[in-house]
Amino acid sequence: MNRNLVYVPVCICVAGVVLLQVFNTGFSCRVAGICWLINILFFLYVFWCFEKSVLKNTEKERVHILHSMLADVPDLLSYKDRDGVYVDCNSSFAKIHGFSSCKDIIGKTACDLYERDVFEEIKKIDKKVINSGTPVKYLKSSRKGAEDIAIHEVMKVPVKFNGRVTGIVCIARDVTDRQKLQEYLILKQAQLSSFLNNTSLYICMLDQNGKILLGNDRFSNLIGEKNGDYVGKKLNETALKDFAEDITANLYNVIVEKQVNSNKVFVNVNGRKMWLKIVKSPVFDKNEDVIGAACVMRNIDEEIQLKIQRDTFFASLSHDLKTPLIANIRALELILKNHFGYLNDKQRDILEQALISNRQLYNMLTNLLSSYKNEEGLLNLQYSKLHASALVRSVCKELFLLAKDRNLKLEIKTMPENDEIVVDEQEIRRVVVNLLSNAISYADIGSTVSISMYNSGNDFTMEVLNKSRYIPIEKLSKLFDKYVSVSNKLQKMGTGLGLYSSKLIISAHNGYMLAKSTKNEMTMFGFIVPVTPEKQVASNRAEIIKNH
Repeated sequence: MNRNLVYVPVCICVAGVVLLQVFNTGFSCRVAGICWLINILFFLYVFWCFEKSVLKNTEKERVHILHSMLADVPDLLSYKDRDGVYVDCNSSFAKIHGFSSCKDIIGKTACDLYERDVFEEIKKIDKKVINSGTPVKYLKSSRKGAEDIAIHEVMKVPVKFNGRVTGIVCIARDVTDRQKLQEYLILKQAQLSSFLNNTSLYICMLDQNGKILLGNDRFSNLIGEKNGDYVGKKLNETALKDFAEDITANLYNVIVEKQVNSNKVFVNVNGRKMWLKIVKSPVFDKNEDVIGAACVMRNIDEEIQLKIQRDTFFASLSHDLKTPLIANIRALELILKNHFGYLNDKQRDILEQALISNRQLYNMLTNLLSSYKNEEGLLNLQYSKLHASALVRSVCKELFLLAKDRNLKLEIKTMPENDEIVVDEQEIRRVVVNLLSNAISYADIGSTVSISMYNSGNDFTMEVLNKSRYIPIEKLSKLFDKYVSVSNKLQKMGTGLGLYSSKLIISAHNGYMLAKSTKNEMTMFGFIVPVTPEKQVASNRAEIIKNH
């Protein structure tokens, strides 16, 4: 501010005071009064100039501070007048256009910075902002390199003075990553929708109250309604109303206890009769709280029909093969016991071989039927008390001819004082037959097959030991899988169901199978079960084959 603006009124004020003292007349009083009035006016003028100067400096300071704050923000900021001439910008805007300083941008237009087609587009948008006086928001793509594309979200805001647009502030934010993520999610959602709508499954989602939130196209076709029509309804308000209770069975366990549940339902919907397997699973939010249930329904008519055929087959197998086999075995046993006269040595040898073959065939058939029953959940254990030693002696007597044919010796090596256990006698007998048959079939000719039994109070253990080819530990557990056998390598007959069936039976007794093979060619297969169903088996033995 000019110092004279202060000195002049002060000097006039002093001169007025001097004149007032020197002349001390009315005229001089009037002159002094005028001087005082002039002085006051000058003081008011000074204060006005001072205030204006301070405000102007303050405004400049504010603009400078604001410019400094926005200079290095990553968003691209620019301001141009209504003629399209850039007045100011931040560093990010200057750098992206290849300039080192904001000053290099000032005075230029969009024509100087962009290609012609881009410039024409910018000019068109600027005109719209100026004419409408309202902000415009849009996405703008530009090439960053040879392959990369940058996407900016642009906001253009009009600057007004006295109701007239005087310029445009442009804010551009890089949203490339966000846009790519959004496009990725849209693509994945489209793929998921395509998968759900083209799958053979009927899929819907229910909320916690059992109301339908969404469904795929097959579900919509099943109930004969469009997606928007059934949203918010319960299943008992749709064409599935007669079967809604069966479909939503155990929904409480799914929602509250977070358990997956499945069941089978026969439905008749809009003239379509079918068996559905329904799987309901909980749907979680980001806080792991259940917000509903996914309901997936699959047509299992073919499976049901196949099961009926399989049941019929096994029933026929049991009746048409097992019954005559038992008759043949009994007849051969009676003949060998000389009930129909004495036999010479050649006749006896032939009939003994026939008996062995019939018993092997009977065991194979029994394993096949037993495996089927276990897999279908048809095996109901009938517990009773029995003496294990008596059971083992009976099986050894039954398999005596099979051992004799291979010149093997069967012996019970170890037996506990208390051999009483509570098990299903018929099923455990089947396991003992399988273990002894395998041991006899694969033992070295002329060796001994020994049986050892132990009772630890809670567990009953039986082990069958023979001298046979070494089996690596990684292959032992696989022998308990379905249709796995070493009989093919050894050119022996077998279905690969003996150990598998035995594992299912022992598992049903809450026990474990045992297996061990040593490099001195001693092999052991056995089992461990609770002495009573209430007991718990200790499962820390290395020989245990875990259930899988």
